[in-house]
Amino acid sequence: KKQVILVDAQESILPIFPKAVVEYAHGWLKSRGVDIILGRKLISWDASRCIFEDESVLHADLVLNCFGGRANSQFLATASHGKYMDFLFTKSQNIVVGTTLQVQGGPIDDGSIFACGDVASPPTGNEKQAFQAECQAEVAAHNIL
Repeated sequence: KKQVILVDAQESILPIFPKAVVEYAHGWLKSRGVDIILGRKLISWDASRCIFEDESVLHADLVLNCFGGRANSQFLATASHGKYMDFLFTKSQNIVVGTTLQVQGGPIDDGSIFACGDVASPPTGNEKQAFQAECQAEVAAHNIL
């Protein structure tokens, strides 16, 4: 049996959600044996440890970094046999999409390319949360079919 520890620099998990949602998620995690460390910032981490601001170390078999403000869209620069893919990107390297999640601009500007999730920047908002990615996937699938 493995121990799972969730570390968040915020004083609460899911800080932008209503209190009832936060309490439910916290209870759900705790009921499944997840230890939660809140309000402690990391100064560095690697595959097997996290170092906190106070220089204490949390050792682990595996560390998963589940945050970040930049989309992993770099692969698109060389997606076509090393040829640069000329998509429209935001400053944080998100792909600009329309309300239907069709990519705006790019090498094939006929509406046949879709993007959703963290890499997409729809005009309806740019929050990067799992439930929004799931909703976007449904929209993209509906529009593709």
